[in-house]
Amino acid sequence: MISGIGVFYPDHRPTQRVGIVPDLVVRPTIAGIRAGRDEVLEAGIQRVLHRPVTDAERAAMVRDAGPPPP
Repeated sequence: MISGIGVFYPDHRPTQRVGIVPDLVVRPTIAGIRAGRDEVLEAGIQRVLHRPVTDAERAAMVRDAGPPPP
């Protein structure tokens, strides 16, 4: 099925055939990797919540992630 509905950014720029353009670039750091943190995920959560991620929330992310796949 083909839709004739266009999908646009709020400022009316097209998203189709362009893709979603990130407006925030976050890269993991050596210190974050050594600390076992997912800085990219944390930045996304901070963006959604409009506040920093707390240590308790960070611990819950690690706890809920479960063991890594074999």
